[in-house]
Amino acid sequence: MMLRIQRTIWTKDLLGMEIDMKILHITTHMGGGAGNAISDMILLDRKNQHRLICLQGCEKRQFIDRCLERGICVLEQPDASLEAEEIGRADVVIMHWWHHPVMCGFLARFPEIPCRLVLWSHISGCGYPILHKSFVALFDRVFFTSPCSYENPEWQSAEIEEIRKKSDIVYGLGNLEALREEWPLRQAGEKFVVGYVGTLGNAKLNERFPEFCMEVIGRIPQVRFLMVGDLADAQWLLKEIAHKGLEEYFAFTGYCTDVRKQLAKMDVFGYPLNEKHFGTTENAILEAMAAKLPVVALRQNTEKYIVSHLKTGMLVRDKREYADAIHALYRDPELRKTMGEMARAAVFEKYSAQRNVEAFRTGLECVRQKEKRSVHFEAQCGKQPYEWFLSGLDAAEERWFRDSLESGRKKEAAEEHIRTCMPILRAKSKSSVFQFAEYYPEDRVLRGWRDIMEKGERR
Repeated sequence: MMLRIQRTIWTKDLLGMEIDMKILHITTHMGGGAGNAISDMILLDRKNQHRLICLQGCEKRQFIDRCLERGICVLEQPDASLEAEEIGRADVVIMHWWHHPVMCGFLARFPEIPCRLVLWSHISGCGYPILHKSFVALFDRVFFTSPCSYENPEWQSAEIEEIRKKSDIVYGLGNLEALREEWPLRQAGEKFVVGYVGTLGNAKLNERFPEFCMEVIGRIPQVRFLMVGDLADAQWLLKEIAHKGLEEYFAFTGYCTDVRKQLAKMDVFGYPLNEKHFGTTENAILEAMAAKLPVVALRQNTEKYIVSHLKTGMLVRDKREYADAIHALYRDPELRKTMGEMARAAVFEKYSAQRNVEAFRTGLECVRQKEKRSVHFEAQCGKQPYEWFLSGLDAAEERWFRDSLESGRKKEAAEEHIRTCMPILRAKSKSSVFQFAEYYPEDRVLRGWRDIMEKGERR
């Protein structure tokens, strides 16, 4: 049975203390990194009172349960009238965005109620799903979870400066404080373990990851790769590993709730991601750094803002440099130790939970000075589900999908492009065509794009 605070209790918290602002969070769900970050911020910020609307039922309930245990009001799949009532009563409404199909549907029917709106973007917005300037303009303030969001290729220099003035960096941190206790020293083993924690789909992991690993194997025959993550999106990787005859070099744990235990088995944290991934805070890197593991990552996106080259890890450009870096760390245990200790110190200094809460509160104070106003998302996001999907594409990619709705050679060329478009659009989740079609099966345009992709997969 769900616990709820009565709707009228907005003036004091459960301890009877006066609260500053009434903050309403609206999120699709509370799974994964976003759920961890949202629940942590809610529980750490006792200056303001927080309430939470989950638009979707939550399968993984650990973060919802954390909130309920502390007396936070959580409303799951409320009806439209209750949503509108909560929005109207809040001082500030925070929309947690990663372009999920359910959130898109909610924005399309957003109630005409004056409010102050903050967009908390849990993805970079630099690739798909792209964060358009016109969408940002609808909000009173924006919280980015990495400075890399300011590198959005669609924004002009003047627009970037304008957005900087109305935004803050508020990291999507997990509970790093729980990692402060000393970690057990790893006993040197027969194998040299390069670990990875996170999504195993090729929308996140670099599509050439097996080639990266082969380069390392060529230098360090006794290397082993420990892969920690849900196997649901890993079929492409398992297939490639088998095709290259590399099975003996890999161990897969599946989804793991005790990541500490797996990190303790690793010598190095190898994290070569897809160049178009949308990650930002990357808690997997931060947890590895807290575990005194040197990180080897590509010099791109948010990674270059987290890893300090030759201090807390190594940033590389390609598979050869990746292998060079891991080989250097393999040959020099003292270098691994020094980098690991610097990584741990850096992560607790830069990603302080208290500092993050202060940035969050500062942003909210700016919003409180503004008048409430009605906001309409339809013009930016569209009316139909297929248009909601398109609103996350850049102009060039959107043109291909729209051309597929034409006829003749233009349609044929567009369909061929869609069959082999970027992996994230063909994934089973991650705001892909398949995910949008799953949530909105009545939309014939989405079904058509899904069918084109399925035919491409059968080729």
